[in-house]
This record gives sequence, C-alpha cells and structure tokens, in this order.
Amino acid sequence: MSARKPFWAKCKGCSHIWPAAYLPMELEQCAKLLMKTHCPNCAAGPKGITFAKQDDGKLLEPAT
Repeated sequence: MSARKPFWAKCKGCSHIWPAAYLPMELEQCAKLLMKTHCPNCAAGPKGITFAKQDDGKLLEPAT
C-alpha cells in the first residue's frame, strides 16, 4: 500500500490552509468530500474553498 499524502485546501475568506483529504482514496469519494468542505477556521462555505498550491502532498505556499 502506498503512503498517504495530504490534499490541501485553502479558504478565500481567511486564507487558512488545511489538509482536506488524504490520498490515495477513491476519486468519487474525494470529489464529494471536497464539494462539501467548510473552512475549520471561519466556517466559510464550499464556494469560498480552493485548492492550495501543492506538489504530490507537499504544500507549496505558506500555511496560516
């Protein structure tokens, strides 16, 4: 089994970055999870959530 790697999400409202999922996981399950994700810092809804800059589980931007 391959190592699990974080998939990072970013809130447009407060710029908080967090691991929203860990890969590998089924693509359909991951997509459903990310469409319903809210920021754990400010509770902004799914429309304000984007993907953080990342490379194969490594975060490429400063975490806040």
